[in-house]
Amino acid sequence: MRERLARYLALLLVLCAVGLSWHFAWVHNRPAPAPTVREDRSEPTDPGVIPLAVQEQEPAGAGIFRDEGCMACHSVGGVGSPRYPLDGVGTRYDRQTLQEWIVGSERVAAELPDSAVRRKQSYRSLSEAELEALLDWLAGLRD
Repeated sequence: MRERLARYLALLLVLCAVGLSWHFAWVHNRPAPAPTVREDRSEPTDPGVIPLAVQEQEPAGAGIFRDEGCMACHSVGGVGSPRYPLDGVGTRYDRQTLQEWIVGSERVAAELPDSAVRRKQSYRSLSEAELEALLDWLAGLRD
């Protein structure tokens, strides 16, 4: 009887641990909502909404920044996640350093969590033209 009770208790503890792990992972790794396009040309009220007029005139690098989901971790001009704002990043870093941060090079990987390094390494698949456009745009973000 005690052995059976101990097995049930062990199973219950394992299920609780798995459930809590799943819940923690789900809460902390939710995908960012995709920005929506508004039809009117007024100022956005929701930081995740990019007006159509802005999308039509935006530089290629800004479009890549948006399309690659960079706003899940970063913000520019108050749009995106406020955790790591990139306003003025062109003043603080040169192009080579910006590229190392974008692709999660070994030099900057020590300063990033593993999940961020994996995410940034996926940007290595950007074409050279896309990476250059993104670098041009980021380097132009000055104070």
